[in-house]
Amino acid sequence: LDFRLSLYTGMMAAVQFALEPGFAGDPATCQLLFIGRNERKLAETLGRVRGQAILTVSDIDDFTRRGGIVGFYLEGGKVKLEINPEAARAGNLKVSAKLLEVART
Repeated sequence: LDFRLSLYTGMMAAVQFALEPGFAGDPATCQLLFIGRNERKLAETLGRVRGQAILTVSDIDDFTRRGGIVGFYLEGGKVKLEINPEAARAGNLKVSAKLLEVART
């Protein structure tokens, strides 16, 4: 699944979803890559985008500890946010201080 996402700022972002195991798309063509729970080659997929300006997002357990940038997890029945600032910096992506305040790092 590949589509263009119009953000509230009016900017366009190319988004890809790696929802199918063994995602074969070219992640270098997008700015945001959502990696689904069924991805079996997570290390390979993250390795293909490491150091590039691509925001990686997932709800895979320990996603940020495994090299992803933004991870979602459940805590007390609520969806929480986890951010890997080092992975973001490696891709020359800036994470706002306000977002870092509410996220687990």
